[in-house]
Amino acid sequence: MTMRIAAILLCLWISPAWAVESSGGPVRTMLTLSSQTVDVEVTWLQTGGVVQLKIVSTEPVPEDKRDDVLQAARQLLRASPGGSNRVIISDTGKLVGSFRLTGWQKPFTANDLTLGKP
Repeated sequence: MTMRIAAILLCLWISPAWAVESSGGPVRTMLTLSSQTVDVEVTWLQTGGVVQLKIVSTEPVPEDKRDDVLQAARQLLRASPGGSNRVIISDTGKLVGSFRLTGWQKPFTANDLTLGKP
């Protein structure tokens, strides 16, 4: 019985280390969508092993390219089964998307977006 209590207490003590909560951004980067380079700003919210990215273009997408860019962004940021990724073009013409990473084991940082490159 003492071993069970010790094991339960150990699990309770270790669990908060996994429950990383942080947010960050915006980080400016770019996406190439349908041969169109789109400058975007990315912010994130991390709770435990889930990182929710919000991606917003810095400038409106040209009107004649919106359908192609939207389709390419939806393909790139497509949801996995059970996922809830979403991509739209706002009323102001900006690309707005969300993307969920699951199973992320460390605190999410800007380096994770840029692969360590400035």
